[in-house]
Amino acid sequence: MINSFFMAFVSAYNAHRKITRAATLSANLSDGYPKVLMNLKSMEGCLQKELAEACRVEPATMTVLLRGMMKSGLIRREETHVSGGKRAFRVYLTEKGLEMTDEIFRIFEETNCKALEGMSEEEVQTFISFLNRIQKNLEN
Repeated sequence: MINSFFMAFVSAYNAHRKITRAATLSANLSDGYPKVLMNLKSMEGCLQKELAEACRVEPATMTVLLRGMMKSGLIRREETHVSGGKRAFRVYLTEKGLEMTDEIFRIFEETNCKALEGMSEEEVQTFISFLNRIQKNLEN
């Protein structure tokens, strides 16, 4: 059972990733950018550290991602000061970033519709709850 779960899980992930990666690369988005843009849509103006936590990446990785995204004109950062007078950055989407976020949502919605085709709403919700439980189990 363990081997069949592993193979089914990895195969489904790879098939989903193949479609979404091809679409995001054709939109000139590097790996990692979609997750950052999607999180920023609901966390506009958050601290860079908070964004790294939401995206589940190391702060140094987030710094590299954001540098590239700034060069591409997708985001802007504003310096701020936090407790103790420490310097930090707040991150905002640019107009181009907002447009690209809408494109990412469209790509992912199309892929999700294809992936979940033939499933009832109840099955989809059950599947999502199983995935959330798996994530929680693996993070503990």
